[in-house]
Amino acid sequence: MSPATITLIILIVMLILLGREIVPLGVMGIALPFIVVAFRLVEAKVAIGYFVTKTVVLVPCVYILGNALFKVGIADSVGNIIKKFSNKCSKGEWFTVLLVMLSSAVGCMLLPRYGVTGALMPIVVAVARSTGISRTKLLLALPLASNIWGNNTLLSTPPNMLANGFLEQVGAPTFGFFEFALIGVPIGIAGTVAVVLFNKLMPARINEKMMYEQEDGKTDGRQSANVPKWKVVATYTIFAAFLLSIIFEKRIGVPFHITAMTCSALVIICGIATEKECYSCVSWGIVWFLGGIQAFAKAMETSGAGEIVASLALKLLGTVDGSIPNVFLITAIMFGISAIMTQFMSNTGAAGILFTIGISVASTIGADPRPVLMAITMGCGAAFMTPMATPCNAMVMEQGNILFNDYLRVGVPLMLTTGIVCTIGIPLIWPYF
Repeated sequence: MSPATITLIILIVMLILLGREIVPLGVMGIALPFIVVAFRLVEAKVAIGYFVTKTVVLVPCVYILGNALFKVGIADSVGNIIKKFSNKCSKGEWFTVLLVMLSSAVGCMLLPRYGVTGALMPIVVAVARSTGISRTKLLLALPLASNIWGNNTLLSTPPNMLANGFLEQVGAPTFGFFEFALIGVPIGIAGTVAVVLFNKLMPARINEKMMYEQEDGKTDGRQSANVPKWKVVATYTIFAAFLLSIIFEKRIGVPFHITAMTCSALVIICGIATEKECYSCVSWGIVWFLGGIQAFAKAMETSGAGEIVASLALKLLGTVDGSIPNVFLITAIMFGISAIMTQFMSNTGAAGILFTIGISVASTIGADPRPVLMAITMGCGAAFMTPMATPCNAMVMEQGNILFNDYLRVGVPLMLTTGIVCTIGIPLIWPYF
Protein backbone atom coordinates (compact mmCIF):
# COMPACT_ATOMS: atom_id res chain seq x y z
CA MET A 1 0.00 0.00 0.00
CA SER A 2 1.40 3.39 -1.01
CA PRO A 3 2.13 6.14 1.55
CA ALA A 4 -0.53 8.33 -0.09
CA THR A 5 -3.19 5.65 0.31
CA ILE A 6 -2.25 5.07 3.93
CA THR A 7 -2.43 8.81 4.62
CA LEU A 8 -5.88 9.11 3.04
CA ILE A 9 -7.14 6.15 5.10
CA ILE A 10 -5.80 7.80 8.28
CA LEU A 11 -7.57 11.02 7.25
CA ILE A 12 -10.92 9.26 6.79
CA VAL A 13 -10.63 7.41 10.12
CA MET A 14 -9.63 10.64 11.91
CA LEU A 15 -12.62 12.52 10.49
CA ILE A 16 -15.00 9.76 11.60
CA LEU A 17 -13.55 9.59 15.12
CA LEU A 18 -13.56 13.37 15.59
CA GLY A 19 -16.86 13.95 13.83
CA ARG A 20 -18.65 11.43 16.05
CA GLU A 21 -16.69 12.64 19.09
CA ILE A 22 -15.39 9.14 19.83
CA VAL A 23 -11.85 10.30 20.58
CA PRO A 24 -10.98 13.57 22.42
CA LEU A 25 -8.88 16.13 20.56
CA GLY A 26 -5.95 15.79 22.93
CA VAL A 27 -5.79 12.01 22.56
CA MET A 28 -5.95 12.35 18.77
CA GLY A 29 -3.18 14.95 18.87
CA ILE A 30 -0.88 12.65 20.86
CA ALA A 31 -1.68 9.64 18.67
CA LEU A 32 -1.13 11.26 15.27
CA PRO A 33 2.68 11.70 15.48
CA PHE A 34 3.03 8.07 16.59
CA ILE A 35 0.82 6.90 13.71
CA VAL A 36 2.61 8.85 10.97
CA VAL A 37 6.00 7.73 12.29
CA ALA A 38 4.89 4.09 12.64
CA PHE A 39 3.81 4.06 8.98
CA ARG A 40 7.05 5.85 8.02
CA LEU A 41 5.21 8.82 6.57
CA VAL A 42 7.21 11.37 8.60
CA GLU A 43 10.52 11.06 10.44
CA ALA A 44 10.23 10.89 14.24
CA LYS A 45 12.36 13.98 14.79
CA VAL A 46 10.19 16.01 12.42
CA ALA A 47 6.89 14.76 13.87
CA ILE A 48 7.85 15.50 17.48
CA GLY A 49 9.28 18.85 16.44
CA TYR A 50 5.79 20.16 15.67
CA PHE A 51 5.04 20.25 19.40
CA VAL A 52 7.47 23.15 19.80
CA THR A 53 6.45 25.34 16.87
CA LYS A 54 5.66 29.03 17.35
CA THR A 55 1.91 28.41 17.28
CA VAL A 56 1.93 25.52 19.76
CA VAL A 57 4.13 27.48 22.18
CA LEU A 58 1.87 30.51 21.83
CA VAL A 59 -1.35 28.73 22.82
CA PRO A 60 -0.62 28.00 26.53
CA CYS A 61 0.81 31.51 26.85
CA VAL A 62 -2.48 32.93 25.56
CA TYR A 63 -4.41 30.98 28.21
CA ILE A 64 -2.08 32.17 30.98
CA LEU A 65 -2.26 35.81 29.92
CA GLY A 66 -6.03 35.57 29.51
CA ASN A 67 -6.37 34.14 33.01
CA ALA A 68 -4.28 37.06 34.34
CA LEU A 69 -6.67 39.52 32.70
CA PHE A 70 -9.58 37.83 34.44
CA LYS A 71 -7.92 37.68 37.84
CA VAL A 72 -7.43 41.44 38.04
CA GLY A 73 -10.80 42.23 36.41
CA ILE A 74 -9.46 43.87 33.22
CA ALA A 75 -11.19 41.52 30.80
CA ASP A 76 -14.55 41.97 32.49
CA SER A 77 -14.14 45.75 32.49
CA VAL A 78 -13.70 45.67 28.72
CA GLY A 79 -16.64 43.26 28.47
CA ASN A 80 -18.86 45.66 30.42
CA ILE A 81 -17.89 48.52 28.10
CA ILE A 82 -18.93 46.46 25.06
CA LYS A 83 -22.10 45.42 26.87
CA LYS A 84 -23.03 49.07 27.56
CA PHE A 85 -22.36 49.99 23.94
CA SER A 86 -24.45 47.05 22.72
CA ASN A 87 -27.31 47.90 25.12
CA LYS A 88 -27.16 51.55 24.12
CA CYS A 89 -27.62 50.60 20.49
CA SER A 90 -30.38 48.17 21.51
CA LYS A 91 -29.65 45.84 18.61
CA GLY A 92 -29.68 42.49 20.39
CA GLU A 93 -27.51 39.40 20.19
CA TRP A 94 -26.60 39.74 16.51
CA PHE A 95 -25.08 43.15 17.17
CA THR A 96 -22.76 41.74 19.85
CA VAL A 97 -21.67 39.01 17.43
CA LEU A 98 -20.97 41.77 14.88
CA LEU A 99 -18.89 43.74 17.40
CA VAL A 100 -16.77 40.68 18.16
CA MET A 101 -16.19 40.07 14.46
CA LEU A 102 -15.32 43.70 13.74
CA SER A 103 -12.84 43.72 16.63
CA SER A 104 -11.14 40.71 15.11
CA ALA A 105 -11.30 42.24 11.62
CA VAL A 106 -9.46 45.39 12.73
CA GLY A 107 -6.63 43.35 14.23
CA CYS A 108 -6.36 40.89 11.35
CA MET A 109 -5.97 43.62 8.75
CA LEU A 110 -2.35 43.99 9.89
CA LEU A 111 -1.55 41.26 12.46
CA PRO A 112 -1.31 37.44 12.26
CA ARG A 113 -4.74 35.89 12.66
CA TYR A 114 -3.76 33.43 15.40
CA GLY A 115 -2.16 36.23 17.42
CA VAL A 116 -5.33 38.30 17.17
CA THR A 117 -7.52 35.33 18.10
CA GLY A 118 -5.39 34.58 21.14
CA ALA A 119 -5.33 38.19 22.30
CA LEU A 120 -9.10 38.60 21.98
CA MET A 121 -10.14 35.29 23.57
CA PRO A 122 -10.25 36.56 27.18
CA ILE A 123 -12.03 39.74 26.06
CA VAL A 124 -14.70 37.74 24.21
CA VAL A 125 -15.28 35.47 27.22
CA ALA A 126 -15.69 38.61 29.35
CA VAL A 127 -18.22 39.99 26.85
CA ALA A 128 -20.14 36.71 27.13
CA ARG A 129 -20.18 36.95 30.92
CA SER A 130 -21.31 40.57 30.83
CA THR A 131 -24.01 40.21 28.17
CA GLY A 132 -25.26 36.72 29.02
CA ILE A 133 -24.72 35.59 25.41
CA SER A 134 -23.27 32.10 25.32
CA ARG A 135 -19.48 32.14 24.93
CA THR A 136 -19.87 29.15 22.62
CA LYS A 137 -21.45 31.42 20.04
CA LEU A 138 -19.09 34.35 20.49
CA LEU A 139 -15.91 32.25 20.60
CA LEU A 140 -17.00 30.46 17.42
CA ALA A 141 -17.50 33.82 15.70
CA LEU A 142 -14.00 34.97 16.73
CA PRO A 143 -11.84 32.58 14.62
CA LEU A 144 -14.32 32.77 11.76
CA ALA A 145 -13.79 36.53 11.68
CA SER A 146 -10.03 36.10 11.92
CA ASN A 147 -10.06 33.77 8.92
CA ILE A 148 -12.47 35.93 6.92
CA TRP A 149 -10.45 39.11 7.38
CA GLY A 150 -6.95 37.66 7.70
CA ASN A 151 -5.96 37.69 4.03
CA ASN A 152 -5.65 41.32 2.94
CA THR A 153 -1.90 41.97 2.63
CA LEU A 154 1.14 40.26 1.17
CA LEU A 155 2.35 39.37 4.68
CA SER A 156 -1.01 38.11 6.01
CA THR A 157 -0.29 34.44 5.31
CA PRO A 158 2.60 32.40 3.82
CA PRO A 159 0.56 31.41 0.71
CA ASN A 160 0.31 35.08 -0.25
CA MET A 161 4.08 35.42 -0.32
CA LEU A 162 4.45 32.02 -1.98
CA ALA A 163 2.13 33.14 -4.80
CA ASN A 164 4.49 35.99 -5.65
CA GLY A 165 7.40 33.56 -5.72
CA PHE A 166 5.65 31.40 -8.32
CA LEU A 167 4.72 34.46 -10.39
CA GLU A 168 8.34 35.59 -10.38
CA GLN A 169 9.46 32.17 -11.59
CA VAL A 170 7.27 32.38 -14.70
CA GLY A 171 8.03 36.05 -15.34
CA ALA A 172 4.49 37.28 -14.58
CA PRO A 173 3.67 40.54 -12.74
CA THR A 174 3.53 40.00 -8.98
CA PHE A 175 0.85 41.11 -6.53
CA GLY A 176 1.25 44.40 -4.67
CA PHE A 177 1.35 44.58 -0.87
CA PHE A 178 -2.33 45.59 -0.49
CA GLU A 179 -3.57 44.10 -3.78
CA PHE A 180 -5.00 41.09 -1.96
CA ALA A 181 -7.45 43.46 -0.26
CA LEU A 182 -9.19 44.08 -3.59
CA ILE A 183 -10.90 40.72 -3.11
CA GLY A 184 -10.11 40.24 0.59
CA VAL A 185 -12.25 43.16 1.75
CA PRO A 186 -15.35 42.06 -0.24
CA ILE A 187 -14.86 38.56 1.20
CA GLY A 188 -14.62 40.05 4.69
CA ILE A 189 -17.79 42.10 4.27
CA ALA A 190 -19.81 39.26 2.72
CA GLY A 191 -18.50 36.75 5.28
CA THR A 192 -19.30 39.01 8.22
CA VAL A 193 -22.84 39.57 6.94
CA ALA A 194 -23.24 35.81 6.43
CA VAL A 195 -22.12 34.97 9.99
CA VAL A 196 -24.43 37.61 11.45
CA LEU A 197 -27.37 36.38 9.36
CA PHE A 198 -26.67 32.73 10.16
CA ASN A 199 -25.80 33.32 13.82
CA LYS A 200 -28.75 31.10 14.76
CA LEU A 201 -26.74 28.19 13.37
CA MET A 202 -24.08 28.79 16.01
CA PRO A 203 -24.75 26.82 19.20
CA ALA A 204 -25.40 28.43 22.57
CA ARG A 205 -24.10 25.45 24.50
CA ILE A 206 -22.82 27.23 27.64
CA ASN A 207 -25.25 28.90 30.02
CA GLU A 208 -23.38 32.06 31.03
CA LYS A 209 -25.34 32.58 34.25
CA MET A 210 -24.45 29.10 35.51
CA MET A 211 -20.87 29.43 34.26
CA TYR A 212 -20.48 32.78 36.02
CA GLU A 213 -21.63 31.26 39.31
CA GLN A 214 -19.28 28.30 38.92
CA GLU A 215 -16.31 30.51 38.07
CA ASP A 216 -17.01 32.90 40.92
CA GLY A 217 -17.20 29.92 43.26
CA LYS A 218 -13.65 28.89 42.44
CA THR A 219 -10.76 29.86 44.67
CA ASP A 220 -8.51 31.11 41.89
CA GLY A 221 -9.16 34.73 42.76
CA ARG A 222 -11.00 35.80 39.62
CA GLN A 223 -12.96 39.00 39.84
CA SER A 224 -11.43 39.87 43.19
CA ALA A 225 -12.30 43.37 44.34
CA ASN A 226 -9.19 43.50 46.52
CA VAL A 227 -6.57 43.22 43.78
CA PRO A 228 -3.76 45.72 44.47
CA LYS A 229 -3.55 48.51 41.93
CA TRP A 230 0.05 47.68 41.09
CA LYS A 231 -1.02 44.20 39.97
CA VAL A 232 -3.60 45.70 37.65
CA VAL A 233 -0.96 48.05 36.19
CA ALA A 234 1.51 45.17 35.89
CA THR A 235 -1.03 43.04 34.05
CA TYR A 236 -1.83 45.90 31.67
CA THR A 237 1.89 46.34 30.99
CA ILE A 238 2.54 42.64 30.43
CA PHE A 239 -0.41 42.24 28.09
CA ALA A 240 0.55 45.39 26.18
CA ALA A 241 4.06 43.98 25.74
CA PHE A 242 2.52 40.80 24.36
CA LEU A 243 0.46 42.74 21.80
CA LEU A 244 3.39 44.95 20.79
CA SER A 245 5.57 41.87 20.29
CA ILE A 246 3.08 40.67 17.68
CA ILE A 247 2.90 44.05 15.92
CA PHE A 248 6.64 44.79 15.88
CA GLU A 249 8.06 41.26 15.75
CA LYS A 250 10.24 41.90 12.71
CA ARG A 251 11.42 45.27 13.95
CA ILE A 252 12.51 44.16 17.42
CA GLY A 253 13.97 40.90 16.09
CA VAL A 254 12.45 38.70 18.82
CA PRO A 255 9.88 36.05 17.79
CA PHE A 256 6.58 36.88 19.46
CA HIS A 257 6.19 33.39 20.94
CA ILE A 258 9.41 34.00 22.88
CA THR A 259 7.99 37.28 24.17
CA ALA A 260 4.73 35.48 25.01
CA MET A 261 6.67 32.94 27.11
CA THR A 262 8.49 35.76 28.89
CA CYS A 263 5.22 37.56 29.60
CA SER A 264 3.70 34.34 30.97
CA ALA A 265 6.68 33.92 33.29
CA LEU A 266 6.25 37.51 34.47
CA VAL A 267 2.66 36.73 35.44
CA ILE A 268 4.02 34.21 37.96
CA ILE A 269 7.02 36.31 39.04
CA CYS A 270 4.80 39.32 39.76
CA GLY A 271 2.42 37.21 41.82
CA ILE A 272 -0.56 37.86 39.54
CA ALA A 273 -1.17 34.10 39.36
CA THR A 274 0.51 31.10 40.93
CA GLU A 275 2.35 28.47 38.93
CA LYS A 276 -0.38 25.94 39.72
CA GLU A 277 -3.10 28.30 38.51
CA CYS A 278 -1.22 28.88 35.27
CA TYR A 279 -0.91 25.15 34.62
CA SER A 280 -4.57 24.52 35.43
CA CYS A 281 -5.95 27.30 33.20
CA VAL A 282 -4.37 25.89 30.02
CA SER A 283 -6.47 23.60 27.79
CA TRP A 284 -3.69 21.09 27.22
CA GLY A 285 -5.79 18.94 24.91
CA ILE A 286 -5.77 21.76 22.37
CA VAL A 287 -2.00 22.10 22.67
CA TRP A 288 -1.46 18.39 21.94
CA PHE A 289 -3.93 18.48 19.05
CA LEU A 290 -2.22 21.45 17.40
CA GLY A 291 1.15 19.70 17.50
CA GLY A 292 -0.21 16.37 16.30
CA ILE A 293 -2.30 17.72 13.45
CA GLN A 294 0.71 19.59 12.05
CA ALA A 295 2.61 16.30 11.92
CA PHE A 296 -0.28 14.78 9.97
CA ALA A 297 -0.39 17.81 7.66
CA LYS A 298 3.26 17.13 6.85
CA ALA A 299 2.33 13.54 5.98
CA MET A 300 -0.39 14.81 3.63
CA GLU A 301 2.19 16.95 1.90
CA THR A 302 5.13 14.51 1.64
CA SER A 303 3.19 11.30 0.93
CA GLY A 304 1.54 12.67 -2.19
CA ALA A 305 -1.97 12.40 -0.71
CA GLY A 306 -2.52 16.12 -1.23
CA GLU A 307 -1.56 15.83 -4.88
CA ILE A 308 -4.00 12.95 -5.37
CA VAL A 309 -6.86 15.02 -3.91
CA ALA A 310 -5.89 17.96 -6.12
CA SER A 311 -5.60 15.83 -9.27
CA LEU A 312 -8.96 14.17 -8.74
CA ALA A 313 -10.63 17.50 -8.15
CA LEU A 314 -8.98 19.04 -11.22
CA LYS A 315 -10.75 16.49 -13.41
CA LEU A 316 -13.82 18.65 -12.85
CA LEU A 317 -12.19 21.15 -15.20
CA GLY A 318 -12.30 18.64 -18.02
CA THR A 319 -9.98 18.79 -20.97
CA VAL A 320 -9.24 21.99 -22.83
CA ASP A 321 -10.34 21.48 -26.44
CA GLY A 322 -9.11 24.79 -27.85
CA SER A 323 -12.26 26.74 -27.06
CA ILE A 324 -12.20 29.65 -24.64
CA PRO A 325 -12.77 28.13 -21.17
CA ASN A 326 -15.29 29.46 -18.68
CA VAL A 327 -13.12 31.61 -16.42
CA PHE A 328 -15.77 31.70 -13.68
CA LEU A 329 -15.85 27.89 -13.63
CA ILE A 330 -12.06 27.71 -13.43
CA THR A 331 -12.05 30.22 -10.55
CA ALA A 332 -14.78 28.34 -8.67
CA ILE A 333 -13.05 24.97 -9.02
CA MET A 334 -9.57 26.24 -8.11
CA PHE A 335 -11.05 27.98 -5.07
CA GLY A 336 -13.03 24.89 -4.11
CA ILE A 337 -10.08 22.50 -4.40
CA SER A 338 -7.81 24.68 -2.28
CA ALA A 339 -10.57 25.36 0.26
CA ILE A 340 -11.23 21.65 0.72
CA MET A 341 -7.55 20.74 0.96
CA THR A 342 -6.79 23.43 3.54
CA GLN A 343 -9.39 21.94 5.91
CA PHE A 344 -7.12 18.93 6.43
CA MET A 345 -3.56 20.08 5.80
CA SER A 346 -1.30 23.10 6.10
CA ASN A 347 -2.51 25.97 3.93
CA THR A 348 1.10 26.54 2.90
CA GLY A 349 1.45 22.89 1.86
CA ALA A 350 -1.84 22.99 -0.04
CA ALA A 351 -0.81 26.21 -1.76
CA GLY A 352 2.58 24.79 -2.73
CA ILE A 353 0.93 21.82 -4.42
CA LEU A 354 -1.83 23.78 -6.13
CA PHE A 355 0.26 26.74 -7.31
CA THR A 356 2.27 24.36 -9.49
CA ILE A 357 -0.95 22.94 -10.95
CA GLY A 358 -2.45 26.43 -11.29
CA ILE A 359 0.53 27.71 -13.26
CA SER A 360 0.18 24.70 -15.57
CA VAL A 361 -3.55 25.30 -16.06
CA ALA A 362 -2.98 28.98 -16.89
CA SER A 363 -0.20 28.10 -19.33
CA THR A 364 -2.35 25.46 -21.06
CA ILE A 365 -5.21 27.85 -21.76
CA GLY A 366 -2.91 30.82 -22.41
CA ALA A 367 -4.26 32.85 -19.50
CA ASP A 368 -2.73 35.26 -16.99
CA PRO A 369 -1.67 33.09 -14.01
CA ARG A 370 -2.54 35.79 -11.45
CA PRO A 371 -6.31 35.14 -11.21
CA VAL A 372 -5.69 31.39 -10.94
CA LEU A 373 -3.17 31.86 -8.12
CA MET A 374 -5.41 34.41 -6.40
CA ALA A 375 -8.30 31.90 -6.38
CA ILE A 376 -5.99 29.31 -4.81
CA THR A 377 -4.68 31.81 -2.26
CA MET A 378 -8.17 32.84 -1.15
CA GLY A 379 -9.26 29.20 -0.99
CA CYS A 380 -6.31 28.36 1.24
CA GLY A 381 -7.43 31.16 3.57
CA ALA A 382 -10.99 29.84 3.80
CA ALA A 383 -10.34 27.68 6.87
CA PHE A 384 -13.90 27.50 8.17
CA MET A 385 -15.12 23.90 8.25
CA THR A 386 -12.82 21.93 10.57
CA PRO A 387 -10.89 22.64 13.78
CA MET A 388 -7.66 21.39 12.18
CA ALA A 389 -7.90 23.87 9.29
CA THR A 390 -6.12 26.57 11.29
CA PRO A 391 -4.83 26.99 14.85
CA CYS A 392 -7.41 29.77 15.36
CA ASN A 393 -10.26 27.25 15.15
CA ALA A 394 -8.69 24.80 17.58
CA MET A 395 -7.66 27.46 20.12
CA VAL A 396 -11.24 28.33 21.11
CA MET A 397 -12.76 24.84 21.16
CA GLU A 398 -12.32 23.78 24.77
CA GLN A 399 -13.03 27.15 26.36
CA GLY A 400 -16.19 27.57 24.28
CA ASN A 401 -17.24 23.89 24.40
CA ILE A 402 -17.26 23.98 20.60
CA LEU A 403 -17.65 20.64 18.84
CA PHE A 404 -16.19 19.37 15.57
CA ASN A 405 -19.54 19.50 13.79
CA ASP A 406 -20.17 23.11 14.84
CA TYR A 407 -17.58 24.24 12.31
CA LEU A 408 -19.30 22.28 9.56
CA ARG A 409 -22.70 23.76 10.41
CA VAL A 410 -21.49 27.34 10.12
CA GLY A 411 -18.54 26.73 7.79
CA VAL A 412 -20.48 25.33 4.85
CA PRO A 413 -22.70 28.41 4.23
CA LEU A 414 -19.71 30.65 4.95
CA MET A 415 -17.61 28.70 2.43
CA LEU A 416 -20.35 29.03 -0.19
CA THR A 417 -20.58 32.76 0.44
CA THR A 418 -16.83 33.23 0.13
CA GLY A 419 -16.73 31.04 -2.97
CA ILE A 420 -19.42 33.08 -4.71
CA VAL A 421 -17.59 36.35 -4.00
CA CYS A 422 -14.32 34.90 -5.34
CA THR A 423 -15.92 33.30 -8.37
CA ILE A 424 -17.50 36.56 -9.46
CA GLY A 425 -14.89 39.02 -8.21
CA ILE A 426 -11.52 37.51 -9.16
CA PRO A 427 -12.08 37.27 -12.95
CA LEU A 428 -13.40 40.84 -12.97
CA ILE A 429 -10.51 42.29 -10.94
CA TRP A 430 -7.76 40.20 -12.60
CA PRO A 431 -8.93 39.27 -16.14
CA TYR A 432 -7.72 35.91 -17.42
CA PHE A 433 -7.27 37.16 -21.00
